[in-house]
Amino acid sequence: METRDPIPKTTLPDMDFPYSDPSTSATARPGHLSALASPIDRDHLIFRLAKSAGGQGALFLNGTTTLPRTNKFKTKENTDLTDKQYDYLTKLINKIRSRSGDGHAEKVASGMEVELCRTIFGSNFIEWAGTGYDETVQICQKVFRGEEVRDEDAIEKTEQYEPGLGLAANQGRSSLGQTSNGPDVAAIHRGRLEVAQHARALSFFLEKYIAEEEPLSEDLIRQTHRILCTGHEDSEDRPWQDWAGKYRDYEIAAASGGGLGSKRKKSIFIRSVAVPRYMSNLVKDFNAWVSKADTEIDPFELAAWFSIQFVCIHPFGDGNGRMCRILLNAVLYNYTGLIASLGEDGEEGREAYLDLAHRSSKIYHDEDCEVATEDQTSHAELASLVLRKAALCGSRLLENLKI
Repeated sequence: METRDPIPKTTLPDMDFPYSDPSTSATARPGHLSALASPIDRDHLIFRLAKSAGGQGALFLNGTTTLPRTNKFKTKENTDLTDKQYDYLTKLINKIRSRSGDGHAEKVASGMEVELCRTIFGSNFIEWAGTGYDETVQICQKVFRGEEVRDEDAIEKTEQYEPGLGLAANQGRSSLGQTSNGPDVAAIHRGRLEVAQHARALSFFLEKYIAEEEPLSEDLIRQTHRILCTGHEDSEDRPWQDWAGKYRDYEIAAASGGGLGSKRKKSIFIRSVAVPRYMSNLVKDFNAWVSKADTEIDPFELAAWFSIQFVCIHPFGDGNGRMCRILLNAVLYNYTGLIASLGEDGEEGREAYLDLAHRSSKIYHDEDCEVATEDQTSHAELASLVLRKAALCGSRLLENLKI
């Protein structure tokens, strides 16, 4: 089995932000960012996003910024959204801005490309999908740079395509993409396709929502989901053409947990007959929220709220978890220039995230139709996690800028 050293903790002595980066299974942990960042040109996805006035250009603009913040959750036991943490993030973004303004924009963009690869790896890991970290980066970089991704590029290099994930019990694939007779080619192809389509879906949504400033719509969500799931059969072995990008017309539930000696937990989602109405309301509520002046939008709260609302509706037959994290990071990226990589810190982090999602689901159903949008709290715990993960993203970007 391929093993990897855990990521070194990224600390900045002049900034006192109380985040954590737990050490977990070495086989699931990506390598250090600086070892994988590589030069990119000005036509790259990152620079196309930067051309949008309200988009990822936050890290490439001159001057300083402040982050709008909510006071709603400061007294909640399950959150730690404090002024100190927001001040830290503001300082972090301004430091990156000043460095990129000193002629190092390419290094910022290169580092952000790796962060996008990292978030795809983590999001796939949560679902026991995709492949190992090194190959995830290899595939994603090709997609982000507009290059062709071909199976044969790595099919004979088993040390590169070995997934390093326990796929067998969850996806019916052979462990580590291997069989007693050698590589499990079907498992390898599926994992590579999951990574490539995930990267294509994320790129598509970022291009539309940020670079082209297209308003959020149900059509945009459905188109992104169709890209994400192209080529995949669902849990009932239906071809992707029958369900990808289409709201489900049947009931579903999801079980999570069960690892590390814990009991599996069941989450129930909105009934299929109500999905179109709930999705319509979600998009309307989101657009009403963002129609406020930008100075009134807390990006961490908005991103977490949107993600939790979407995943609790679970509008599609499959791919909802990966889709909710695409939406979360697109919103976060648009307002801060940072992203939150969830699930990239191993099995312990995966279980913690799924437990959080289960707790959020219970609150969501308690508040559904009872609590006004502005007073909902089901996303509070996720917002706190997103804040910490965004801090880690920014810290790694700044570390990559050291001359």
